[in-house]
Amino acid sequence: MCYDTHIVHPMFLLPLLFSVVEPDYTLLNCDQYDWLRGAIGRSSLLTRSERIDLHILFIESTDPQCFLEK
Repeated sequence: MCYDTHIVHPMFLLPLLFSVVEPDYTLLNCDQYDWLRGAIGRSSLLTRSERIDLHILFIESTDPQCFLEK
């Protein structure tokens, strides 16, 4: 059986790709955090548990400067 050595399966390239590419994201600013927090607080579609989970997610995704005392 003869294998073509010039063809590399894409699955072998994924670890290399993920180790080189940095994630492209930015943190929420204070206004975005306040708006999202207010929106989930007013939502009647979410349970209390879901609101808490989203609130924690928003905190983790927000610029820490928003939570420092001014």
